[in-house]
Amino acid sequence: MHWYYVDGSKKIGPLTDEDIGRLVEEGVVSDDTLVWNEVISRWRSYGRVKSGITVDSPKGLSPEAETTLVPVRTEDSGGSFCSVCGKICPDEEMTLSGDFRICAACKPVFFQSESDGGDSRSVMDYAGFWIRFLAKTIDIAITSLGGFLFVITGVFLLGIDAAPFGVVPAALVFFQYIIPVTYTTFFVGRFAATPGKMICGLRIVTPDGGRVSYLRAFGRYFAGLLSAVILMMGYVMIAFDKEKRALHDHICWTRVIRK
Repeated sequence: MHWYYVDGSKKIGPLTDEDIGRLVEEGVVSDDTLVWNEVISRWRSYGRVKSGITVDSPKGLSPEAETTLVPVRTEDSGGSFCSVCGKICPDEEMTLSGDFRICAACKPVFFQSESDGGDSRSVMDYAGFWIRFLAKTIDIAITSLGGFLFVITGVFLLGIDAAPFGVVPAALVFFQYIIPVTYTTFFVGRFAATPGKMICGLRIVTPDGGRVSYLRAFGRYFAGLLSAVILMMGYVMIAFDKEKRALHDHICWTRVIRK
């Protein structure tokens, strides 16, 4: 196992288990020293790690096997490293939590994990293939019903003779394009879920659990068409992806989770 620890303004490592044990005996590493290894995947004080408090983070800082000393904080940049993602961010944008400095992007997942007192990956209960298939089926039924009602209303208002020349072609456009994209963009952007997903207890979120914008929801609809046209293989990916992502989730950087 590789260990790293923070000494003043430096991150030192990699070290073996024997190395870190020797440094503890020599007093170089104390209970208050921030350490990292592949198991805990988050910077924590050695005392907490020693006590078995080793909660993971989905964005744990990986030192990427660096063998040189890496600045943790530099006066030139006026910033500090985020204890979750490891990026250097301005101090005014960081949030302090005990030993940790958390950047704005990582704050939602970090504090949700802390409040749960467990593995922050449990926050993301990814929805599997069959529950998403059911939600999609419900949405198709709803939009199909909308198109059918449009045809019936048009025929009723304009008369049966007008149907072949105006109502039906317009209904096809609405049914195939306008209704589905408007339906999906509005509900995902406003409620983070289409009605079908709401019924199934699902939400569409960004990787850190944030809300999907209307623009991303709009793009995700068309990315979903790509998942469908390649013989539905974009949807089949859900069954094999560790985060249950379809092709359009990969493209738009989204996740579908259970509430």
